[in-house]
Amino acid sequence: MGCLEGQDASEERVLAEAREVGERAAAWLRSLAPAKEETEGERPEWLLEPPVHPVRALADAVEAAWGGLAPEDVDQPDDPREPLGPCTDGQGGVPPEVRARLWEGGVVLSGPQGGLTPQQVVAVLAVAGATRLAADLWQMGVYEEDLPGLCRAMEAAIGGG
Repeated sequence: MGCLEGQDASEERVLAEAREVGERAAAWLRSLAPAKEETEGERPEWLLEPPVHPVRALADAVEAAWGGLAPEDVDQPDDPREPLGPCTDGQGGVPPEVRARLWEGGVVLSGPQGGLTPQQVVAVLAVAGATRLAADLWQMGVYEEDLPGLCRAMEAAIGGG
């Protein structure tokens, strides 16, 4: 488990690598979106103005999530003597609106507005899922044990691993 009092060298290295993988995944996602934005089709409200391709919006959320991971923003027990008791929720550095976009990202891929092959859809879902899990792990204060595995999974999904 990560160090709640501050980052050590291992956590800093893991965080830097995770941010790099997040940037690569976001760039890969953006490469899937058409050059010209579509204005037709059903989209969640947050995609309506201005019109944004769902994959491009997901790329922005992935980049923001991996770039925002913050080990100091973790769930904190209300009573330090009872670490498994009630907690004050942290966010792991990933704001609620970014988390919402990550959850909605996979939903908007079906239909003509997605325009992706089945393999691309699977890869996009893997990236979104790994990003959501990373945000949850950081929120709970779990760092270097699981984050490298999620990074390897994302690299494999986008063809870099």
